[in-house]
Amino acid sequence: MSLKAKNVCVFAHKRKIIDGVSVELERGSLIGLIGPNGAGKSTLLKTLAGVQSRATGEILINGKLAEQLSAEARARTVAYLPQNRRTEWQLPARTLVMLGRFPHRQVFKAPSAACEAAVDRALSVVNATEFSKRSVTTLSQGESARVFLARALAVEAPFLLADEPTADMDPYHQIHVMEILKNVAKSGVGVLVVLHDLTLAARFMDKLLLMKQGQIVDSGAPKEILTAGNLEHVYRISALNGKEGDRAYIIPWSRV
Repeated sequence: MSLKAKNVCVFAHKRKIIDGVSVELERGSLIGLIGPNGAGKSTLLKTLAGVQSRATGEILINGKLAEQLSAEARARTVAYLPQNRRTEWQLPARTLVMLGRFPHRQVFKAPSAACEAAVDRALSVVNATEFSKRSVTTLSQGESARVFLARALAVEAPFLLADEPTADMDPYHQIHVMEILKNVAKSGVGVLVVLHDLTLAARFMDKLLLMKQGQIVDSGAPKEILTAGNLEHVYRISALNGKEGDRAYIIPWSRV
């Protein structure tokens, strides 16, 4: 099973945001999508999720054109965590997470036992069970981010697209979220993550896709992508590199 984009182009305000991009996400892989602000990372994720229209190219889900699937089937197959995770709805956190089960539910029917169990699992995984009855409007940004991640996990889809899932989180929860995504991938889910933290990208990702000006300019293992040349060319920075045991780390150090 795979989720593919083939030669996708996306325009916004008469400007090309995505320029002929082809990517493939297979089940069981954890891929990081990195690049500077404005590179097109979030737009690419939205296009794969079906919430952004494209001018040309194809999105294939398990070999079928995405347009050939019903909205419900697509929502069951591809879970999406957007960058904008604010809500003004005064919903209990658990109710918000239950929205992730919408493509599995029958209209006007109470949630099934399977849906309740999926929500319980998702809340537990992100350590949000303790405030599951609180209104999401009373949560901190970090707590709210974890609840929205739980909503995406509750779909239990074979593919998960997460846009900056560690934003607004303290270091403890940033590491925890990356561990969660690593375990989700190990369970057989294909996970594509937009990241700005290069240390997390180096440490946790199986593969990186490096974007600049709407194109994938390089792809491969983290050590192959986070080179001095790429960092200078794409990010205009230099960085310090090291290893702790068998794990690499990278610290952005200066502008160039």
